[in-house]
Amino acid sequence: IVMPALLAIVAACLTNTGLFGQRSAHQTVLRQLRRIVPDDPLNQLLHRTDVTATMDGRVVRVPVLLHADDLEPLLEFTPTWCLVEREGEDLYLVQGAELLEWLREALAEGETADLAEAGIRRWTVAPVPVEATLRQAMDKIRSAVVEAVCVYERSRATGKPILHGVVTRESIEKFSLERL
Repeated sequence: IVMPALLAIVAACLTNTGLFGQRSAHQTVLRQLRRIVPDDPLNQLLHRTDVTATMDGRVVRVPVLLHADDLEPLLEFTPTWCLVEREGEDLYLVQGAELLEWLREALAEGETADLAEAGIRRWTVAPVPVEATLRQAMDKIRSAVVEAVCVYERSRATGKPILHGVVTRESIEKFSLERL
């Protein structure tokens, strides 16, 4: 009983799609509910993978004005990314190696270093929640016209955002090329 019924459903769906060019009832209902169902393998992969799969957790927040004593923790941790902030607001990302190299030169000249004057590459960022998928991260990168997204989780005790890591467009592309 199950096999003939399944065969009838498959034949009806193929006929409906092939001859009449219409979607199945299931896809139509999901589209009306604005639940986009990906058709291609790449979008399916991005939809079912969360951002923590490609997230680089070696990120640290640094103030825009750094003092000489702030350099020691950075040297011990050697972060891949440094999120520059001013008064609790995230400004941009810089690569950790570039920042440390610039800081060694800048702090040799004086007591403090202003990262706003640094001649290193700045990456624009946008926030995404830790529950986001790679598709949502990629959509955020495109819609906000940024180069990376910072993955945050809201603290239950204080309500402040906790930085978990960074996801770049390149890391998403590398992940999808490795999996497909």
